Amino acid sequence: MAPTRTETKSNWLRGLVKEGRGRKSSDRGMSLVTVAALGVVVSSWLFAISASVLPMFQRAAIGRYTTILRCSAEAGLDYVVDQLNNSITNGQITSSLLGASNIAVPAQALGNSAATVNVSVAQMAPPPSSAIYESWSKATDWQVVTATASYAGMQKSIRVVLAPQYNQVTVNNPYFTYGMWGSSFIIINGNGNTAGWSQGAVDPLGGNIGSNGYVSMSGNATIGGSINVFAGGTSTLVNGSGVVNNQVINNGSALPSSNFGVSTGITVKDQGAGNSQTNPYVGAIVNQTNNINPPLNGGQLNNIPPALTIPSTEPVVSPTITQSGTGGNATFTVQQPAAGTAVNLGSLSQSGNQVWKIPPGDYEVNSLTTTGNGSIQLVPGANGAYGPVRFFVQGTSSSNAVQISGNGVVNGSGSAANFQIWYSGSKGISLSGNGSMYGVVYAPKAQATITGNGSIYGAVYANTVTDSGNGTVYFDESLKNNSNLQYGVPVLQYLQAITWQEL
Repeated sequence: MAPTRTETKSNWLRGLVKEGRGRKSSDRGMSLVTVAALGVVVSSWLFAISASVLPMFQRAAIGRYTTILRCSAEAGLDYVVDQLNNSITNGQITSSLLGASNIAVPAQALGNSAATVNVSVAQMAPPPSSAIYESWSKATDWQVVTATASYAGMQKSIRVVLAPQYNQVTVNNPYFTYGMWGSSFIIINGNGNTAGWSQGAVDPLGGNIGSNGYVSMSGNATIGGSINVFAGGTSTLVNGSGVVNNQVINNGSALPSSNFGVSTGITVKDQGAGNSQTNPYVGAIVNQTNNINPPLNGGQLNNIPPALTIPSTEPVVSPTITQSGTGGNATFTVQQPAAGTAVNLGSLSQSGNQVWKIPPGDYEVNSLTTTGNGSIQLVPGANGAYGPVRFFVQGTSSSNAVQISGNGVVNGSGSAANFQIWYSGSKGISLSGNGSMYGVVYAPKAQATITGNGSIYGAVYANTVTDSGNGTVYFDESLKNNSNLQYGVPVLQYLQAITWQEL
């Protein structure tokens, strides 16, 4: 029998209900899968974020620590450098931090940083190329400072090199205050002697000599004035035999214990005016710390002023020379250098009966040699007056940079300041003429020898001086007051960082 209309409707409704139930069950299954998948995705995303963000935070922390360390090390350096600079008194570093290690920097100097900083200060050798060092600076003026900061188990070190900065103080320091100066030693034997000379008058109590090493005398050696020496220990400062008319002056911090450093064979007469301190064995011994002029390097003259060189503003030009006569009888007349220029005479060699006539001016020479009966003659300039003839010796072409023998140099002006020899090298200086030479030799690194019968009116400065001649070295007293032969002493002003290195 066919279903009624009511039954048909009921069956239709039951079908809808079953279909709805199936759909709900299917949807419920799909939702669980989606949630699970999303959970996996979210977990992976969170893991990826944590994996990338955590190192970023770690790097940020390390960077912050590094910044703290660097700033603290820099603050420590600033503190110590300020202490060193603030301690400079009269050109000397007086701070107790010199040579110290493990210097603890106060917290307030670090801006109350949580880091701790230790600093060390050590001396260092200056760069050989430093012109200042070659001329003046002491090795003790150069410092290397290292600061090490510690924080959070980490460390950072910074090192700086401090170079001395000097101020050129213009004071009246004469280049020449002694008849002879030998930085390492002076040896006088035979009949060598010294005296003073001023305006044509001889002073038998003049002609001081000085050395940072020792003075050795023998034979009839006589010093007209005083011997100035630097006593650095207990060695004999003046040995041998001879006579010192005035005093032996010690410029060191301590007198040698053995007979004041003077051999008993040396007779010290103590004849100078105003002398008051005597010694019963050897005469007058005076302890005058830092008396050597100039009192650099704690009283020593180890780094005496360098030899003058041709001013950098002066171009060196070729000479104009007029010759008369030939061969060994030739006369060469040099034209006076133009103002503000120097003339290059190459290796100037006079021999035989040759005569070289040199007017006032600056001259560059490789070497200077005179022999025979001829001479180098100083002549007036274009204005009819004598003036300084300055030879700047390069020492590039001879075993001896200067060799003056025979009749040597004729200085008609009679003024030692009008004939000057300046030499920066270490080759020999030989003075062995028979005539009198009025002039000065300044060669602080060279070995000078004086022989022959001629006398020298002026001064001889070298690293070593050996005088075995029969003549006298007369110190020209006017040299001490010649404004053209004076220099300024550089005074240490402050230390400046010239290198900065993170270790």
